[in-house]
Amino acid sequence: MTTSESQNDKNDKLVEFKVEVTNSEEIDSQSSSNSFEEVKQVASLNVSKLLHDLQEFEEAISKENIPAIYRLYNSELTDELRRSSNQNHEIDYMLLQKLHEHFKEVFPFMYFEKQVDTTVNYYRIGNYYRQRPTIGIDASVPEIFILPEIDGEWRTYYEDKEVELALIREQMNQLDAKMIAGKAEIEEINQKIKAVQNQKSEINESKGLLNRKKIDTEIEELDKRLALLNKQKEEWLPFIDDSGKVEQERAALDAQYKQVELNNSIVEKEHRLIQRYFGGFQELREKIVAFLDDYLTEKPVHFEEGGPDNE
Repeated sequence: MTTSESQNDKNDKLVEFKVEVTNSEEIDSQSSSNSFEEVKQVASLNVSKLLHDLQEFEEAISKENIPAIYRLYNSELTDELRRSSNQNHEIDYMLLQKLHEHFKEVFPFMYFEKQVDTTVNYYRIGNYYRQRPTIGIDASVPEIFILPEIDGEWRTYYEDKEVELALIREQMNQLDAKMIAGKAEIEEINQKIKAVQNQKSEINESKGLLNRKKIDTEIEELDKRLALLNKQKEEWLPFIDDSGKVEQERAALDAQYKQVELNNSIVEKEHRLIQRYFGGFQELREKIVAFLDDYLTEKPVHFEEGGPDNE
């Protein structure tokens, strides 16, 4: 091969190489361009959806469309948008106020008791002066609930209303009986103690070298009896001393009995009010569920004649 032919072969190979590199760059450039266009398209769609959600959320707040606010706030808005829109609990307060208003409109016999959180209110049934908060609303869920401790009392009232009173009466009767019997019991125990002590003295006087072991055993048994009698005496002493401890215990039981009676009367009143306003406990729960279902149902938009439906 001549020098000229060799040079031509090299040039051909260089050209081929340059062509290959050029084609590769074009493919990479085309691929990069396609990827960038896809990213732009996705970003554009995301921004469009974000702007659409914001606009819809703003419109829902403006029109006080509560179901739409819950739907958008809980499912559509990003975490950052939720935080910024509710930075000072603006959404919480608005939702609580609207739920309160609708709750009072449907159940006018429910009386506001207190606000316990940014989204939670407590209410009482009726306006009886001894009524207590029994129903709560939580606008963040939203939820209407019976306070747990109240729900427990309502469920067990008819089963337990006399049981607790009977137990307290039994304690009071036992205390009264011990106060009456205390003096006689202690006198009887003192006589037994004196008899054992006399017996112990007689045995000690008869102690000698030959019967020492037997005497010591008998004295040990008498000491055990004395310890038991003294313990019994100590248990009865509070019922006859002047310290006032037993009287205080009796007064505490009496106050407890009256408080249970009062609580029972309040629960009885609440039962009558539930029966009057709802028809019963099952109906109460059913009406709460129905209220929330209706409250969270988005109502269809009705256009006037000549509006968008007729365009």
